[in-house]
Parts: sequence; C-alpha cells; structure tokens
Amino acid sequence: MDRIKKFSNFRIPPPSDPDHKIVMAALGLQAEMDIGNRLKLREVNERLPYFALTRAEGGSGFPIAWTLRHFFVEHLDRLIKMGPFSLPTSFNVIQSFLTFSKQLLAFDLREVLCPA
Repeated sequence: MDRIKKFSNFRIPPPSDPDHKIVMAALGLQAEMDIGNRLKLREVNERLPYFALTRAEGGSGFPIAWTLRHFFVEHLDRLIKMGPFSLPTSFNVIQSFLTFSKQLLAFDLREVLCPA
C-alpha cells in the first residue's frame, strides 16, 4: 500500500477531470522552462529502449518469468504512449511484482533475491 501512496504523489488529474488540461498546460510550460527537467527527460528517453529490451529479453525462462515480462512490456508501452490512466485492471495484480523507478519514470520488475 505504501508503494501506491508514493506513486500517487506523481499523479496528475485524470483526463475526465475538468482541471486536467490546466494542470497539463502548466506542467508542460514548467518542463520547457526547466533545463534540469529537459536534461532528465533526454536521459530517460535515451535509456528507456535499452531498459525495456533488457527486461523483456532477460529472465529465468520459467513460465511465470515470461508472463511477468509480457505484462511488463505491455504496461510500459501503455504508460509511455498514453499515460498512467490507460493501465488496464490487470495492473492491479501485476503491480505487486513491480517497483517504480524514479530514474526512468517507469515501473521496473522487482528483484527477487533467492536464499542461497
């Protein structure tokens, strides 16, 4: 539940909210004026394809790893192209296997450490 609260700090009003357009315009203007933000966005855009490729092609080969990576790719694609409000209801289940990466502004597969 704490993960959801932390992620909700990054949320914007949904498209159905009357304030959505105003907030998006203000965020866009602020992002254009902030050189640090532009540099961060450029860095994310450069790293994201490699990030997605390593997550999609890696794994143990077990069926559950393949399934999680399949959903990861789908949810990442939706998040990038249409925003967080486009995530399907299956995300409610899959999100427990993900963690939000502030570096990449996207969800990442949670690392599971197996006892040796």
